[in-house]
Amino acid sequence: MAGFIHLVVFIVVNFTYIYVEAGCRGGTPYCSWAPWKSWSGCSRTCGGGLRTRSRAYCCDVEELDFNGCIKYCGYDYEYGQTYAYDKEFCNKICYNGYYSDGNNRCSCNDGYYGTCCENACPQIDNCKRRRCTYSWNTKCLECYDDKIFFKKTFGDRKCERLCSWNNHYCWPGKCGEDLTGECTCAQDFKIIQKSGETSCQPKKLPSILTCGTVAVGPNMEKKQARSSTNSTECQYLADMYGNFQPSSFKFDVATEYTVNITAFTNPAFISETNFGITDFSIDIVKILVNGRRSTESRINQLVDNSSSVNCSQTYFHSDNITVNSSNFDLQDGQA
Repeated sequence: MAGFIHLVVFIVVNFTYIYVEAGCRGGTPYCSWAPWKSWSGCSRTCGGGLRTRSRAYCCDVEELDFNGCIKYCGYDYEYGQTYAYDKEFCNKICYNGYYSDGNNRCSCNDGYYGTCCENACPQIDNCKRRRCTYSWNTKCLECYDDKIFFKKTFGDRKCERLCSWNNHYCWPGKCGEDLTGECTCAQDFKIIQKSGETSCQPKKLPSILTCGTVAVGPNMEKKQARSSTNSTECQYLADMYGNFQPSSFKFDVATEYTVNITAFTNPAFISETNFGITDFSIDIVKILVNGRRSTESRINQLVDNSSSVNCSQTYFHSDNITVNSSNFDLQDGQA
């Protein structure tokens, strides 16, 4: 009885080894392939893995290795290597992306990474679309309101707010790189910077150039406040004293508010700029002998009803204020 050889080929990725086993099983004819063995487990649970299987080639010639057996049956080594091994892709699961047969891997949607697209890229504030391949290299593809209210900075790793018309105008001032974070206000203005606002607000107060004040008594007695210097500005008016209960005050006021912003150019979203006086009021304050103050009345002389559209750099006003109610009664030494 002639001897025979049963060869089984197992192939592992990047490495092939062969061992010889006696006998062709299952009635496999000589010089033919045995049935395929079962598939191996998949190399990945998701994201595109690989599984393999192998089969034997039966030969009735004694003491031949796999290559010799293949040659004896009329084939070459490449034929044997090709048909003794089989592989296929498996577990083509991509949680947040799609599978590519050509590369046997997942292509992740924007905002996800990982072998199976199972991980979310870290958030970037105000970023609409982001991409990463690891948790540490997230980049923004598009900011919300891109190039209108925000723009990408720091190598696309941030979305920073642009100076713009939506209450982030930084005016009068300048925005370095067009960013609110680089806002510099003009002289006499202070920056107000918070999540909903980047603005330059006046820190300079209007000048009250004159405030001629005359106290009038019930019998038309009069006392006029006079300046302690040559200036007519209100802060230089000296206290006045009289021996009558005032029934009214007559006053003439001149105010002015000017700023110099000639060094700054209006940004495109600022069509018009006005700085001036929009409101004017007079407070009647009683000062007791012990120095305690109490505001008895506030009289509005000019009220802004147009969202500060109407303003003027100068304002003049004359009026009489009646103070003959009991609230305004003064005792000796009171003002």
